[in-house]
Amino acid sequence: MDKVLEMNNITFGYNDIPVLKDVSFYVERGDYMAIIGPNGAAKSTLMKLALGELNPWKGSVRLFGRDIKKFKEWGRVGYLSQYATHINTSFPATVEEIVMTGTREWLRPFGGGDLRKKAGNMLDTVGMGNVRHKLIGDLSGGQRQRVFLARLLIGSPEIIFMDEPTTGIDAIAQAEFYKLLDDLRKVYNLTIVIVSHDINSVLKRANKVACVGKNGVHVHNSPNLTQQHLAEVFGYGIYGEE
Repeated sequence: MDKVLEMNNITFGYNDIPVLKDVSFYVERGDYMAIIGPNGAAKSTLMKLALGELNPWKGSVRLFGRDIKKFKEWGRVGYLSQYATHINTSFPATVEEIVMTGTREWLRPFGGGDLRKKAGNMLDTVGMGNVRHKLIGDLSGGQRQRVFLARLLIGSPEIIFMDEPTTGIDAIAQAEFYKLLDDLRKVYNLTIVIVSHDINSVLKRANKVACVGKNGVHVHNSPNLTQQHLAEVFGYGIYGEE
């Protein structure tokens, strides 16, 4: 069993009020874990704890078998937030330049040629090769999200965390994004942990689901996730056929 992420007996809260209590689960290499739950259920908090952005009151987090407080290999970890595409539309950077900043090679002098080729190849992979020389601010929200996905992947992460990655994107672009993400997961053997409000899309693809609700965090294998489980989290069943 190759555990990429482990959360052990995590308790955390704000202003002395706990929002997560004794949470334990693990993510294995190749897993696609969806984190779902109603608004305000501490889904993003759970992800921030997994990334070391917040320190738990109690418990421990491990990445690739190492305590997160001592973890140094952040190149193996990718993160895409819901705010990635919320940029100043007059920002004077091209799509290609945005993708290039996703790897440390960008900081090395005289290394631009190979890096531009890598960026171009990755943009082709996400279907954005034809806009590589456009300004990032000239693209639609759905296009920008694909560009930031390419920026994430050029760094060759092994696990990627996504927090509501399709916020503000229309339904068609959302469906295309999730299809692309699933294809890339298989090609690059990625482990994915994703917080999403697009429940049906992620549940069709996830093999593991963390339901975050008033009764705590409960992890299920997706095929075993029933209407009753969802009703316990959301107060009503939502898992339907598409």
